[in-house]
Amino acid sequence: MLRFEQSSAQLEDLEAVVLTYLHIEHSVDLPAFIKAGYFSSRKKSLDIIGPHGNAYFPSMYEFVHILFGKNGAYRYMQDVLTPESDSFTIIPLTVSKSMHKQYKDFSLEMVEVHHGIVPALAVKIVVK
Repeated sequence: MLRFEQSSAQLEDLEAVVLTYLHIEHSVDLPAFIKAGYFSSRKKSLDIIGPHGNAYFPSMYEFVHILFGKNGAYRYMQDVLTPESDSFTIIPLTVSKSMHKQYKDFSLEMVEVHHGIVPALAVKIVVK
């Protein structure tokens, strides 16, 4: 989140957020990032993409619901999981094996990679 702000990037410009794995240091800023949406003019939904889960880690879908779901840690923000959100809707996408996702100016190619017990992704960004 700090580096995002320092770069002068805008939430309104994002097409997706990809978390390559869910170690704490790679995922802890997600709630603050989503909360920042309430202070932006963003209305377009945002894909939140990450790996599948296992016995040690949740899938991206589970992770987002643990944070923002009906019984989540930040359940006061559960509307971000609905089209009726006061800011923007987040769409959790879990990559199992591989996924290709096309956006306006680029595409993402994601594939599972070995990272010990941690479900992880390699990401290739193809810019048009």
